[in-house]
Amino acid sequence: MDNKQDVYRKGISVIVCCYNSALRLPETLKHLFAQVVNSNINWEILIINNASTDNTATVALAEYTASKSKIPFKIIAEKQEGLIYARIAGLYQSAYAYMVWVDDDNWLQPDYINIAYQVMEDNPHIGILGGIGIPTLQGEAPPWFETYKLAYATGKQAPQPGEIHASGFLYGAGAVIRKAAWLFIIKKGFKSILTGRKGKALLCGEDVELGNAMRIAGFKLWYDERLIFKHFIPPERLTWQYILKSTKGSGESDISAAIFYFVSRYPELNFSRLKYLYYKRLVWLLLQILKHPKSVFQFIFNRDNSKNWEIIETNRNIANLICSFKNRELAFSVFHNISLFKQNVKY
Repeated sequence: MDNKQDVYRKGISVIVCCYNSALRLPETLKHLFAQVVNSNINWEILIINNASTDNTATVALAEYTASKSKIPFKIIAEKQEGLIYARIAGLYQSAYAYMVWVDDDNWLQPDYINIAYQVMEDNPHIGILGGIGIPTLQGEAPPWFETYKLAYATGKQAPQPGEIHASGFLYGAGAVIRKAAWLFIIKKGFKSILTGRKGKALLCGEDVELGNAMRIAGFKLWYDERLIFKHFIPPERLTWQYILKSTKGSGESDISAAIFYFVSRYPELNFSRLKYLYYKRLVWLLLQILKHPKSVFQFIFNRDNSKNWEIIETNRNIANLICSFKNRELAFSVFHNISLFKQNVKY
């Protein structure tokens, strides 16, 4: 048997990762309990309580009890902060071949589990499957929201359904993961350097990193617009300060994506060439920043009150440049790890 497709019990494990989710979790669980799932599909719900300091676990259990649902339901404590650690806990605790990542503010449509299961069963080459998040705003959308809605894991993930090629990616919210594929790349040496959200820190990119590793291993990223969920976004996440914090976290998380890009773009890439390309990228980032001197000035002196949308991208590029320069030795180490992983996948 090809060990890229080891057999696991057919079914869906819904992985709900939580950090201080007591207020958000009830509505999310109500949508899960309302799933209309074919009788031949086994499924379960795992609540991963990721170092919460509130009563997330108590609320989760109370909601399950009140629902009188017969769906297998477990609450798992993961003490190490970071979204990726919660998802890895779900990987090893899950019973079934496919995992659906559900954030604590994702409300799945009633047919989500059915569609996810069928698409994964029909397409064994898919490593990660993504759907479409519909923003559900508690308040009025700011004028810049439509431009940056992907930062909120909402909106179309590709121009049309099907395989996502090259530099495209899938956001983690609502994603469906093939367990055999993830375990395969771990066995071959893949190690994530990104933690994802960690407490109140808005770091990200761990989903993109996993997708890049899947591609190297020969699995596909796939987009299906029949997979629909609502993404609840409260007013405090629609502020100017929040989008600046979010895009700063995005910029700081871009090292892994850059190295994966170089490795994929240049199949025979060696370390000397990688260093050249990496420093060239730093110069390119600096030039992108300097192209918009007004935005740089406002970023330095008036970032909290500016209505200049270009500051959002300037903010991201500055964070990217500073973090990439400070962590260049880490980036070179990541290159060695990815190169070894790529080699291991061949054998």
